[in-house]
Amino acid sequence: MAENFYAGAAKVDITPTDISNVYLAGFDPNRKAEHVLDPLYARALYLCDGDEEFALVSYDLIGLMYPETLRLREAAGVISPKNIWIACTHTHSGPDTIGLWGPSVGSIPIGSGIDSRYFTFLVKETKALILRAKRIARPATVAFASDNTPKGTHTWNVRNKSIMDHEFNVMVINRVGGKGNIACVSNFGAHPEVLWDKNTGISSDWVGPMHKAVEKKLRGVSLFINGGLGAMVTPAIEESLSLKKRMKLYPKYGKTLATIALRAALNAKPAKRPRIKVREKRITIPLKNDLMNFINNLGILKRPKDYRGVLSSAAITRIGPAIFIAAPGEAVPEFTLAVKRLVGGHPTFFTSLCNDELGYLLPRKYFDDPAYEYEQSVSPGGDATDILLDVYRELL
Repeated sequence: MAENFYAGAAKVDITPTDISNVYLAGFDPNRKAEHVLDPLYARALYLCDGDEEFALVSYDLIGLMYPETLRLREAAGVISPKNIWIACTHTHSGPDTIGLWGPSVGSIPIGSGIDSRYFTFLVKETKALILRAKRIARPATVAFASDNTPKGTHTWNVRNKSIMDHEFNVMVINRVGGKGNIACVSNFGAHPEVLWDKNTGISSDWVGPMHKAVEKKLRGVSLFINGGLGAMVTPAIEESLSLKKRMKLYPKYGKTLATIALRAALNAKPAKRPRIKVREKRITIPLKNDLMNFINNLGILKRPKDYRGVLSSAAITRIGPAIFIAAPGEAVPEFTLAVKRLVGGHPTFFTSLCNDELGYLLPRKYFDDPAYEYEQSVSPGGDATDILLDVYRELL
């Protein structure tokens, strides 16, 4: 039994109440929301080993940039900001929280798609959510498992099918004495974009149905943190498929991943006397991208930068034998696997879009490959992954 280990989990609906000015993030800009397909949530897990606290918050959003995540972390007020991680599932059917998908001329943005009132709402709800998760924390046990079966029948890397991180990790938090589940954290890399570009309904995409199936079985709070989803890991669906058919497939895909999560949860191995260690380093990433610099200079991204680049961060949290990696963007599988080899957690929860969204995190060699032309256009450049690897070595 884990001694002095406490956990609490909670969730809150963060669906915009007024969708009249909601630009949907992902795909082309100027895609306005017309209705709500299913609600968006923020889900929080609070952990404490008696000395160190840690909170993980996962939002059904495309991503949040470093200045916004700082504000969310600092606003909580009940835990040290460095011990709060802000992650996003990367749904392509939620509100624009980056700024790139607002009004446009063709595919070129001419204004930010962010609704400042919505972010004010997020700050308020996040503070209350973390406080609630901490208040309801109870003595708990923590267990881990990994499912390493091939995932190619339902998920593929459309750029290179031979490179994918097939590892699906779970962390199961139960009340001491078998009194019920508190939370289940699932970690796998895949874009939540089954609904694709013709959809105008607000949705968490397949993430919501996955949570629903997990929570129905375990009764706790389900959290999802995305892994090596970049360039371009996505549900195995032909791009030409109609929206009507996609509407039937996004719940199906979510249930497929829920089945994997639940199967792994049954075999999770408890950690004895788990301790929590949190390490973070603020870093500067050179922004070697003319398009992103241009959009930033127009004020659409609203991200502070200087001659060195933009501020960001990298972090590592150890929970018992497991290591959680915070990556400030959308990591490609090759980079994800390299980091996992470096840190050697049992297992390693690689968390993309955590505490920042820099765009695609591509190894330098990818910038010589025309197949990655799109990813290059929304990447900070080839320095990012080299810098991150050095920082993870230092934090270890």
